Amino acid sequence: MERLYTDHVAVPRRAVRAGLPGGRGNIRSWCNQVFKQGHIWDRLQKYVRIAEFTFPGDPARMDYSYRRNGTRGFVQTFSVSRAPQDAKTLAYNVQRISARAAYKTEFTAVTDVALSAENERHRFVRETLRDAGIEPVPTEGLAVWVAKLRPSLLQ
Repeated sequence: MERLYTDHVAVPRRAVRAGLPGGRGNIRSWCNQVFKQGHIWDRLQKYVRIAEFTFPGDPARMDYSYRRNGTRGFVQTFSVSRAPQDAKTLAYNVQRISARAAYKTEFTAVTDVALSAENERHRFVRETLRDAGIEPVPTEGLAVWVAKLRPSLLQ
């Protein structure tokens, strides 16, 4: 009876999405792990609203932010393989933050893949990020980036 009820009457359950490979959720999860293992997790602000730099009511957020030596850094995850057009949105937000911040800023984009010079899409992303002053860091290079950042955050 239970099987018949489940097959013919009950509302079907949706499968739980564990995150798509290369998606921003997976990249953020990886960043969380690396930041915790690098012992900088407690020094980061998470999901930082950027409305103070853009327009009141802007729902956009940067994934992480940190402060060091009079500089405020922002880190945003972004999937080059799934949404390369997000580079333009990120570049716009970075320009707004840079123009309105009362302090020195630096920006990092953690990408799902290393940017290749041979790939046209990757060149678009790399040049868009470069023009906005954003340093791209692939997920496989994040631990090294954190190791370089860590000493300045602990001062």
